[in-house]
Amino acid sequence: MIKGESQSSDRTEATAQTTGVTAQTTVLDHSLAMTSCYFTSRFLLLACGLAMSHLSPVHAGLRVWGFQASNLVGDPTTPPDPYVKVWYGNTFGGMTDFQKDIHSPVWKAEFNFPSARAGSGILVEVWDKDLMHDDQLGKCSNTAKEGSYTVTCRFSRGHITYSYEMS
Repeated sequence: MIKGESQSSDRTEATAQTTGVTAQTTVLDHSLAMTSCYFTSRFLLLACGLAMSHLSPVHAGLRVWGFQASNLVGDPTTPPDPYVKVWYGNTFGGMTDFQKDIHSPVWKAEFNFPSARAGSGILVEVWDKDLMHDDQLGKCSNTAKEGSYTVTCRFSRGHITYSYEMS
């Protein structure tokens, strides 16, 4: 229900408020409800659009996704249990889930940095999950620039490919 909405068998009142604009609809006949809601919704959409047009532009930021690695080597006796950590500048974006016993994993994770601007570095690290201490399998960094890119980083044993988009 919309804030302030009350309903009886023959009358509905609704009030919606956003950014200082209030729209109120009173419907005495339920057959008119759809028409009134349609016009109220269009009015609110227009009011919100007008209010937002006065705000300063917002950067869409940075999106990093599409991680896949090949030929990773972890401990000498077992295949690696790899996962990825991602940073943009000093901001830690998070890490993927680890995948058990695999040399060439694919991760479906996506990391977003909404306030990112071109010029800082993207850091991607690949780790091998262990019981005591995780081992770093490799890392790479590059300076982000506007546009969409696919990056491949080669390690001493294996490599990782990922995509990023900055706008």
